Amino acid sequence: MRTYLDCIPCFVKQALGAARQVTDDEVLIERVMKRVCLAASELSMTESSPVMGQKIHRIIREETGCGDPYAEIKKLSNEMAMRMVDGAKAEIEAAKQVGNEVSGFEVAVRYAIAGNSMDFAIYLEWDEKRLNDSLAVLREKVIDKQAVADLWEAIGKAEKILVLADNAGEIVFDRLLMETLPAKVLPRITYAVKGSAVINDALREDADEVGVSDLVTVIDNGTDAPGTVLEQCSDEFMKAYHEADVVISKGQANYETLRASCEMTCSLSNGSLRKKRISHEPASDCFTGHMTRNDATCSSGCDREVYFLLQVKCPIIGKYVDQGKEVGDWVVQRYRP
Repeated sequence: MRTYLDCIPCFVKQALGAARQVTDDEVLIERVMKRVCLAASELSMTESSPVMGQKIHRIIREETGCGDPYAEIKKLSNEMAMRMVDGAKAEIEAAKQVGNEVSGFEVAVRYAIAGNSMDFAIYLEWDEKRLNDSLAVLREKVIDKQAVADLWEAIGKAEKILVLADNAGEIVFDRLLMETLPAKVLPRITYAVKGSAVINDALREDADEVGVSDLVTVIDNGTDAPGTVLEQCSDEFMKAYHEADVVISKGQANYETLRASCEMTCSLSNGSLRKKRISHEPASDCFTGHMTRNDATCSSGCDREVYFLLQVKCPIIGKYVDQGKEVGDWVVQRYRP
């Protein structure tokens, strides 16, 4: 997804909130904001908004000298989520007893989406009530149950599964989701966190802290961008991404970046090679006009199936998910290009 004019006020709000996480020095904050506004003025609107988020948080880290402004929030998020594990496990097991394995899996998916409320790119202050409110409506939220069933079936058949993490705290519920799967599946799972600090996105130390590293293989994607900007990701990550039979993507930023415009190298009828940037709009394909799947390859990974799990927190995003969603809706989407 490209950046929209509506995104620009959010960039400014996010930058101001993040700077105030670190310092109350108004002179320093003013310097941060001037640099952010300049960067926003130079941003290509064809890029996804998390690319601007990456620039914002690099500026904040450079100006303040704080390598991880959200470290304390991430710690609080992990601790809060861990306190809820026993209750969540009991509810998942109860669903299995009343229904079947898929019923328990659906409840675990719902917990994983509830955890996506722990997003400090959108919500700028610590508030335990936000997660509690999400958990309170966990069974009421409408989700695509067919997509849940499809995901369960796909996982059962997959030799390699890649899960793209989003936020600290939220990853506790991702762990619960993975624990719901048959034990034989766990060695097939790779869990990808960020390469270095950005907002409250999960890092390797968060995966270690909440026990994900004890359960499945953990890698990082080699970047400090929110979401998954594939052209920036490490070779290790890209190998896992392309080899995975199933990719599960958590959160809104991953949705934005994986549905972003892609670079294609197209072999045309005259044999020449040309690069063309094509924007991914709803239900669009990379391949248009004279180009076919046989004569084009997409380096940004848009030409693959991805299961997206997220809460809609932005009306622009809502327009692109499942033929239109409202802010606050929950999404399980099987995306097929």
